[in-house]
Amino acid sequence: MIISSTTDYRAAAQKRLPPFLFHYIDGGAYAEKTLARNVDDLANVALRQRVLKDMSQLDTSIELFGEKLSLPVTLAPVGLTGMFARRGEVQAAMAADQKGIPFTMSSVSVCPIEEVAPKLNRPMWFQLYVLKDRGFMKNALERAQAAGVSTLVFTVDMPVPGARYRDAHSGMSGPNAAMRRYVQSVLHPQWALDVGLLGRPHTLGNISTYMGKNVSLEDYMGYLGANFDPSISWKDLEWIRDSWKGPMVIKGILDAEDAKDAVRFGADGIIVSNHGGRQLDGVLSSASALPAIADAVKGQIKILADSGIRNGLDVVRMLALGADCTMIGRAFIYALAAEGGAGMRGSSRTSTVSGTGGLTRWAAASATGSCLGLRALLAACNCRTCATCRLSVARPGCSRSSSSLSSSACICSGLHTGWVKLWIWPTKPRPRVTWAGISVLNSQSPTKAITECRCSGAMSSSDCKVLMCL
Repeated sequence: MIISSTTDYRAAAQKRLPPFLFHYIDGGAYAEKTLARNVDDLANVALRQRVLKDMSQLDTSIELFGEKLSLPVTLAPVGLTGMFARRGEVQAAMAADQKGIPFTMSSVSVCPIEEVAPKLNRPMWFQLYVLKDRGFMKNALERAQAAGVSTLVFTVDMPVPGARYRDAHSGMSGPNAAMRRYVQSVLHPQWALDVGLLGRPHTLGNISTYMGKNVSLEDYMGYLGANFDPSISWKDLEWIRDSWKGPMVIKGILDAEDAKDAVRFGADGIIVSNHGGRQLDGVLSSASALPAIADAVKGQIKILADSGIRNGLDVVRMLALGADCTMIGRAFIYALAAEGGAGMRGSSRTSTVSGTGGLTRWAAASATGSCLGLRALLAACNCRTCATCRLSVARPGCSRSSSSLSSSACICSGLHTGWVKLWIWPTKPRPRVTWAGISVLNSQSPTKAITECRCSGAMSSSDCKVLMCL
């Protein structure tokens, strides 16, 4: 399939993920009316268009809480991110880091703070719920500060877990849930190998670190249900405000009066959010709630907004409605699930094929049977030769030189690790042309590679292209 938008990534994620995970991230609470309104109301915001205004010097960067962001975008906290890709929090955080924007770790993440923070060149953010277990909250805050977390995000719109009907149907919860998840995993072997087997341990990393034992996904819903505190109020946050050394942001604001309370409380920012439609169904969409909130507190506190943002145009719409910055959740999770960190970096339209160690593709991704749509065009023009595999490769804009490339610089660099299959077929219709069989590269025999288009018939190597499948 061709990947060109978030909706394409969503479709790709649905194919790759077991249903219990896809519907966990894709669904909302109750009848999912707020979930739908988040998208529809934002899409219906009309923008004023002006022309001939010389935008050549446009700068998309902003400063937020003393940090420089390349875009007015941050990654929202998403529970169980590590189940959507192998060590998903690490991949997502590194992708955000490379793009110059913050990653916000959920307190119910698979990877613990200590696994993610050292991988980054900029400080990450950390999200925390107000739980009955104040010991966990204190422990998490201490560890976050020790790891260099810059900004604390408090989610306050979840005194009790929302009623998410999809979870019972998908196998995330309900009767025989564990067996149903197992069967689903077996039927999705790529995910089962990449995440289910190689992505272990599947624990709630931050909670497990605190408790000194593994808290598995089996315990996930039970832990949340037992520890969310319906009695929380502003006074429950005072000890955290007084002890946290850094910006503090309140997530889950939908009313102008609550926004004013956040200002009086001394918060550094608020996030206009309805939890992506996953908590209380029937409430206002973020796009509908934002203008009144901006009118009430704009300039007094930083305003972030999430819920319903699916593309860059939606980011512009939120800014036009009064936000200083935005957060995206589902949008990056779909890409992460489909292609890992490479998908988040936009590799489906630019360079790196996820899982191949850096093979450059110059064609858009397209689906071919079980080949997962990972296509690469290797137009052999004899201008460069890989020193390892001796494969002649062409790079965009290359000068026809006889010099050799190292295997790390070659576009076939990803072919020197792991198991990769290469099919050769003609780019031009030729009569009576047959093709050689499959060549397999083994990490134990890295020098074994395709040296030419081995075809019968009068063809040159420039008439060939290579389809790569994992």
